[in-house]
Amino acid sequence: MEEDLPKSIAFTDPINIVFDLNEEMLSRVARFRYILIYTFWAGIAVSILAIIAFILLVLFEPFSYVHPMPIGVLIASLLASYLSRQQRPFLEEYRVLASAVKRAGDWDPHPKIPDDPYPTSRMLKFLEGQDERYAYLYKKKPKRLQKPAQIKGKSKKIHTFDAIFCGISTGWPSPIPEGVTIFIRSLTEIRIDDIKNAKSEVEDVIQRIGFIYDSIRVILIQTDSPSFSEEVLEYAGKNWLEYSKEIGSYTYEWSSPIELIAEDNSGVYNFGSCYFG
Repeated sequence: MEEDLPKSIAFTDPINIVFDLNEEMLSRVARFRYILIYTFWAGIAVSILAIIAFILLVLFEPFSYVHPMPIGVLIASLLASYLSRQQRPFLEEYRVLASAVKRAGDWDPHPKIPDDPYPTSRMLKFLEGQDERYAYLYKKKPKRLQKPAQIKGKSKKIHTFDAIFCGISTGWPSPIPEGVTIFIRSLTEIRIDDIKNAKSEVEDVIQRIGFIYDSIRVILIQTDSPSFSEEVLEYAGKNWLEYSKEIGSYTYEWSSPIELIAEDNSGVYNFGSCYFG
């Protein structure tokens, strides 16, 4: 019973227990995925062997003496293959959402601004420690980062950002749940029109691409003021990016906010809005 005591005490703090259970599940997800994939293909292989065995028994032995085992194996294997295939989309979705919960649990509301002469470069250094997807993919594919960057939308217009990182997912097996595409724009002061423009431009790019398989982060950096006006915060809170996202072979109608991050003279970031997905 003593081994259960820490978890019993932890239930008095529901936020901590959610993060603890999430960490435990994340550590097991890779094994679950391996088991399901193995079961799926093993089920198919055994099913084929069972069919062959059944045909051989029918051809070379009297029908009345056909052993029922191949039929049983065939049914059980097909059922196992079907059930394992059904569970994989859930695990893919859980892995994406649970990873977002983990980032929320590690979130610092006023993190230190990294040392660098340029605000965009400072933000990218910050993201290396804050977003494991960017850190992993940037290390593998640094050329996917463009500074400055231009990208075409469905409207044929060319949109310019201070930095764009296109981190396409590396597939399975991978230590990250999905890839991440990041748009960054640095401004002296963020106004409603800046949020409106960033939203329309990124959605224009998304419409050209079609279905999105990876997370999208749009970050506006404010350099000359440590805070945002109430009007800007209200507008950002009501006007999120809208697009279709595919997770585990299912397509979802997805929304994500424009992230507003201000540089404070004290050497920390202040968040007007943030996104853990």
